[in-house]
Amino acid sequence: MKMKPSSSSGSPRGNGGGTAQARASEGGGAVDDAATQLIELKLQKARLEQENEHLRQATAALKDSRDLYLDLYEFAPVGYLTLTSDARIAAINLTGSSLLGMERKTLLGLSFRQFVKREDRDAWRLSFQQALQHEGRHICEMNLQQSDGTPFAAGLGCLRIVVDGGDPMLRIVLGDISDQKRAEQARVEEALRLRDALTREVHHRIKNNLQVVVGLLSREAGKRPELGSAMQSAIAQVQSVAVVHGLYGSVLQHRVMLCELLPAVVQSVANLTGVEIVQNGVEESRCRLMIKESETVAVALILNELLTNAAKYSFAATGYEPPQVELSPGGATGCIRIVNRGCLPEGFDFDTGRGGGTGLGLVRALLPTPGMLVRFRQTGARVEVEVTVQHPILSAA
Repeated sequence: MKMKPSSSSGSPRGNGGGTAQARASEGGGAVDDAATQLIELKLQKARLEQENEHLRQATAALKDSRDLYLDLYEFAPVGYLTLTSDARIAAINLTGSSLLGMERKTLLGLSFRQFVKREDRDAWRLSFQQALQHEGRHICEMNLQQSDGTPFAAGLGCLRIVVDGGDPMLRIVLGDISDQKRAEQARVEEALRLRDALTREVHHRIKNNLQVVVGLLSREAGKRPELGSAMQSAIAQVQSVAVVHGLYGSVLQHRVMLCELLPAVVQSVANLTGVEIVQNGVEESRCRLMIKESETVAVALILNELLTNAAKYSFAATGYEPPQVELSPGGATGCIRIVNRGCLPEGFDFDTGRGGGTGLGLVRALLPTPGMLVRFRQTGARVEVEVTVQHPILSAA
């Protein structure tokens, strides 16, 4: 009887099965590791894709922000400039280029000084140096010109900056304020026009009131002949003041010229005394000399007294000879010469008041110094009075 081999004996088939199971177990572990790595790679990819999307969005936002600020810079309603320490243009926006009338690439490196009007270049140099040496904002106004010479008024806001420890530079905000200046000038002119209109009306009313006073004094002088001389003197003085107010009531901006005042006073004296006074060289075109407003009344009263005094001596035993008045301008000086028949009193001295009456005393009291001189001279049978009016009483128009 034959015996069957036992299945538990170490047959090759049995050993081969155990090895296959071990290999299968090892293979399963490798698959698990690969799956784990694949999952990690997928997660890392997702994270990278997410980070990349965030980075892309951030880049797009930065680009949008940069474009926005670039547009704000380039197309701002004012010019933006950066000047070097020697005032050369290092950067400028499109508006600034338009204001200066030149392309940006041509402007870079040019001196800003060449766009400043000649009369403002000293002021620009001082303002630039002050802004470059001091912190904080510095504001100034300048008269600038475009590359073709077209002028415009500009407002500048300057700020000192230092980049990476280099030389200081100047950031400038540049604006065209020509319209603002014109509007401001128009407001000033309108205010002056209204003030002048009001002032002329006031002077006109004062003149009318003074003429009423002259009328009342004339009536009283007729009632009291014994006061005739004193009353006539008072009337002439009041009338001279009325003449001044009449002139100011007819001119603009309180500007009365010597060649306007002199004939008005001459006419007033002639009307009051009935004496014709010959005038020579009193034409406006020859004498553009303005009288200081605060001294006009004093000058008028002085001329009134001197002309009235000359008119008194126009009649003599040898006949009538009208007094003469001549105006000779020279630069900013006016020389008035009054000539009449007569003789100066013995020992006459105008400066000390010796030999003069109350009229000449008034002249000395009213004489503004410096600016006005009065000299008397005897020339044969005639008396010459020379009145010199100059700065600060007079100024060239």
